[in-house]
Amino acid sequence: MRSPNRRTIRLTPEVASVLGPGADPAAAPPSRRAILKAGTAGAAALALGALGLTPTLVDADELDTPSLTEGPYFKTNSPLRTDLRTPGVNGVWLNLSGIVTDEQDRPVSGALLDFWQADATGSYSTGTTDDPTTLAGYELRGHQYSQADGLYQLATIIPGHYTGRTLHIHVKVQAPSSSILTTQLFFPDSLQVYGLDVGALNAQDSIINPLCVMILNPYFLTDGTLYYAGGFHFVVPTATSTTTTTTSPTTTTTTTTTTTTTATTAKARARALARARARALALARARRLATARLRLR
Repeated sequence: MRSPNRRTIRLTPEVASVLGPGADPAAAPPSRRAILKAGTAGAAALALGALGLTPTLVDADELDTPSLTEGPYFKTNSPLRTDLRTPGVNGVWLNLSGIVTDEQDRPVSGALLDFWQADATGSYSTGTTDDPTTLAGYELRGHQYSQADGLYQLATIIPGHYTGRTLHIHVKVQAPSSSILTTQLFFPDSLQVYGLDVGALNAQDSIINPLCVMILNPYFLTDGTLYYAGGFHFVVPTATSTTTTTTSPTTTTTTTTTTTTTATTAKARARALARARARALALARARRLATARLRLR
């Protein structure tokens, strides 16, 4: 039986060319690179599952992604990978993607993103048999680097919750020659998963920051399996040279890096807000284009 929330979408030839032959538009939203390459047709395809703007960019008084507590379960030496769905990891699939930029909205190439999270039952991989070569003890942990255009992608699952905490994903983000941003990503109140009331859990969580809530859209695989596509835009601070202690994804060392400075001038805030409004208008235009070009049934 078809899910009551699933839409069957008939594509125009232009949009179908973006998604590829035989693609299920409800199964896999097109990549940003494909959209940019396809121009107007790509904008229409984007509107099938547009991930919108994250609050981090819209708020003119908070240019950087907020820093949040590391928690007790971080490990060094995480494996280099973009897919955390290893054998034995079960749960609702989540494809998280987005971009890392600086405070001037310039893409950051080669930024370190180190993710770790609980499994669907709310448990972390905390075993003593830590071996990143076999992934033992490193389930649902991994680091990667942003692409030349600042993009990143992570295949994982939606985490469960444990006492005192709502659903969340931990992450460390470090631009080259800069300091480390440690934060957490959260899920919208509307999410219903694992029989949990995420809105109620969010309301009770003492750490959650609304600026760290990801954009989330549901999709379906061709066999009807539900999964989610999430989006988040990391804004990392600019840097000035100094010497400090930092933790790399593989070792803990003292090295020469940088401390951060925050753009606090009214002019910088105004520029950020203007960019956010321009992107919101562009997204609205893309949605109107999709409505005109796509026939839904």
